Amino acid sequence: MFSQLPTTRKGTIAERYVRDVLAGMGWHIYAYATDRPHPLDMIAITPDGRLVGVEVKCKCARFYYPDTGIDRNDYYAYHALQSQLDLPVLLLFVDNYSRTVYGNYLNTLSQPITIVDNKRTLEYPMIVDRYVYFPLQLMEHHANIPPAIVAQLNTRTHSKYHHPLPHATDVDDGGV
Repeated sequence: MFSQLPTTRKGTIAERYVRDVLAGMGWHIYAYATDRPHPLDMIAITPDGRLVGVEVKCKCARFYYPDTGIDRNDYYAYHALQSQLDLPVLLLFVDNYSRTVYGNYLNTLSQPITIVDNKRTLEYPMIVDRYVYFPLQLMEHHANIPPAIVAQLNTRTHSKYHHPLPHATDVDDGGV
């Protein structure tokens, strides 16, 4: 059953917390009442009356890059859904390592931007293998995660998230 998968159970904790955070900010939240996969985690009406699709990702930022990301297929699916429904998609990342919730709208995260980090020039959005990465500097802070929620997330965390080391040439300072 979909709801019993470990990643689904961890995601459910993150989604509930985000739903509570957004509701506390005056958003009206409409979540799915089904035990099947769905295209977005929730639909919301913002305090200023805009209808928004919300997708919650329970993923930490990468260690050696100033970014976080999502599955490439999901990235394209959210763009298609956004286009078909004329519904902006808000990506929110629940990062139990930094103990924060941050994110931004898909259209903002999809705009090309160049970041210089540790003498590396990084072009975003960055597509590597099966993932699309977005720079942390484009993320807006939404909430700090309380210790009790972090503890729940940590008990369900296993790192299959890709944290590649930078290539030696990316950080080579010319032999100085």
